[in-house]
Amino acid sequence: GWKRMDIGKPAEAEPLARELVARGHRYWIENARLLLAESLIVQGKHAEAEKEVRACIALGKEHRIFLAEADSLLGACLSMDGQHEEAEPLLLQAYKDHEDEKTKDRTRERLVKLYEAWGKPEKAAEWRAKAKPPAGEGPR
Repeated sequence: GWKRMDIGKPAEAEPLARELVARGHRYWIENARLLLAESLIVQGKHAEAEKEVRACIALGKEHRIFLAEADSLLGACLSMDGQHEEAEPLLLQAYKDHEDEKTKDRTRERLVKLYEAWGKPEKAAEWRAKAKPPAGEGPR
């Protein structure tokens, strides 16, 4: 499912994630809910995505790795719904808590979108500037 997201096929990832959620395995259900939420967000279904993220949060308070991604996804949902003040602290916390660069970068992109939608171009520019240059390129 995540590979389908990585290659830009969220509609193909969605049914795979739904199947994993239906199976309900304790560890995988959190990951599956996050995959499902991510695929729904990319397809513009942020209200449905928010429900999946909140369900993941309710399941997995002890797994900080899941909570960081859940906070990021929930922040994205809230931002897309115009709830910028509620989204900002979730996204900032998620950025701080992420351990790998790929998920940190996704959250950074969500912060840029939040600040653009919120009418804060200087904050958007600040977060855009934090992007890592592609391999082989020097600093921006």
